Amino acid sequence: MKNSVAPIGSDDGETRKALVNNRVGVFGWRVLVIILGVTGVFIGVNGWSGLLARLTYFTIQSNALVIICLAFCVGAMLRRTASPSPFIKGAVTCYIAITGLVYNLILARVLTPEQLAMANPLMNMLLHRIVPAMAVIDWLLFDRHGRLNWGDAVVWLVYPVAYLLFALVRGAMIGAGWLTAVPKYPYPFLDVDKLGYGGIAVNFVVYGGGFLVLGLAIVWVDRRLGRVHR
Repeated sequence: MKNSVAPIGSDDGETRKALVNNRVGVFGWRVLVIILGVTGVFIGVNGWSGLLARLTYFTIQSNALVIICLAFCVGAMLRRTASPSPFIKGAVTCYIAITGLVYNLILARVLTPEQLAMANPLMNMLLHRIVPAMAVIDWLLFDRHGRLNWGDAVVWLVYPVAYLLFALVRGAMIGAGWLTAVPKYPYPFLDVDKLGYGGIAVNFVVYGGGFLVLGLAIVWVDRRLGRVHR
């Protein structure tokens, strides 16, 4: 009897071809995204010495995930071995899309000119616009589609929820004097001092719902592309 579960990265007959299959082009694209991502992260953390402090930002974390994931993809292409599973690649795509959308639709509008000026313009462009766009394009064009499930979008929420808890606990520890760090909360919509826990709860529902819709949209696109390019 044929096994109904195929190994990760295998082509089981149900797997569709990617929209773009030029290995040299895909390889070059992914190496470029890695270079741009590393450049942006390096600028964002003010050198490797500031890496741990800046890792509190979802932007840095999500871009680091893209770098790691695509580095794995590049290595798999060189070795001709299995790439990251569709679940993992879809999750990374969802998180970096969250970074791009939240910054460009929300943060860029609510942050003051002074706050925006504090960030390096090149870092902002790379980590909030270029890398997110290129990572989503990579997923759309270079991945095989039709292998995600609707439940994947729900599981992908575990990381944003864990990040929320981390940010709140860290902020509380700073407020109690157990830690010393600036800023106390990494983003305005997580600032308990200004919003209160009630406001944070409202943001959790709003943002969490938006992230779920984004994840479901990624699954929907994946399934549609899988049917079209059977």
